[in-house]
Amino acid sequence: EPTMRVSECVYGVLPTETPLIDSFAPGGSDVMSVVLEQPIMTNDTSSTLAMMRTKRVDIGTSMGIEKMVITSRRNIQAQRVHTDVLIIGAGIAGATLARKLQSTNLSCIVLDKGRGVGGRMSTRRRGDVAFDHGAQFITVRDPRVQVIFNNLLSLGVVQEWFRGSADGLPRYCGTQGLSQIVGAIAKGCDVRTSTEVTSLSHDGTHWTATCVNGDTYTARVVVSTAPVPQTLNLLANGAVDLGNEIRHELTSLRYERCIAALVTTSAPVDVRSIVHPDVAYIGDNLDKGISATPSYTIHATPDVSERMWDEDRHTTAQHLARCVFGDALPGVIDVEVHGWKFSRPIDQAASTVFEAVMRPQLLLIGDAFGGARVEGAIISALDAAARITSA
Repeated sequence: EPTMRVSECVYGVLPTETPLIDSFAPGGSDVMSVVLEQPIMTNDTSSTLAMMRTKRVDIGTSMGIEKMVITSRRNIQAQRVHTDVLIIGAGIAGATLARKLQSTNLSCIVLDKGRGVGGRMSTRRRGDVAFDHGAQFITVRDPRVQVIFNNLLSLGVVQEWFRGSADGLPRYCGTQGLSQIVGAIAKGCDVRTSTEVTSLSHDGTHWTATCVNGDTYTARVVVSTAPVPQTLNLLANGAVDLGNEIRHELTSLRYERCIAALVTTSAPVDVRSIVHPDVAYIGDNLDKGISATPSYTIHATPDVSERMWDEDRHTTAQHLARCVFGDALPGVIDVEVHGWKFSRPIDQAASTVFEAVMRPQLLLIGDAFGGARVEGAIISALDAAARITSA
């Protein structure tokens, strides 16, 4: 029955005459792999991808599957790749670390299960509508991070959105969205997207990362930027025993969840003075300059997100839209939704870089270690780069 359900979803995306060899959703995975007899041939790649993205939303709603990996029999060729440093996650921490390692003699590969870079600094686009639906802006206090942002400012990648009323510091955003910032930092690095790691194991000398597509990557150093619970799952799948003390320290790190409603309206609305107990933040993407159409990112509070996490997402998004725009939803023309399971760390580790395994080296970095802000993730990556290169 599970195979039949997956197959039915596949044929909601692909033409029914497409020869299907197999389709499967590995246990615990959010990726559906589909194996076809022949590659899909089309003269209109953009419309095909757009159609598939639309269908992915329906699949995710009905089956908990967030994306599809589609391949064909003739394209299946599992590869084994070796690198000095393997980074898991192409968010801001992974991109920053990879960029710093570019100036060394160490080879480095970044793997990410998403279709693009960004992680929680993601920007969603649909025609002339755009949403920063994760992090909304960046505040810089560390001089090392300011150097990075000064360069991004000179490149036209970053702009000052507004200044904090209390500290007077700039709140930066991307000129085309926050994911643009991560892309600019990762430019020139070996980043492999749509590549989901399912397990991490080691032989005492090298790590092996096994991917859902059958590829394996070996490295003498692995750096995971993924949320800690996801990293622990990868290690459990690879039968890696961290020991009670390290495991306890890592499992004690908790995260908030966040449900984001993405609302498009027919006319601009001044949301700066709107306050509601269920709403943590309202981001105005038109005001930022990243969307040509009025669009708003509404983040539910952690309590509301936790309470409504397992409820129908569209209903939750409609509720958040009403909290901001009123019961009648005047002028609202579209409402989408996204759930961030690991939105923001509640707890912070004692150090900016956590060495989970000494030999071969496994480092954990990100905002759970450097601080629960975008800048904290960058600081964690900078400290990790210094640690790796000094070893």
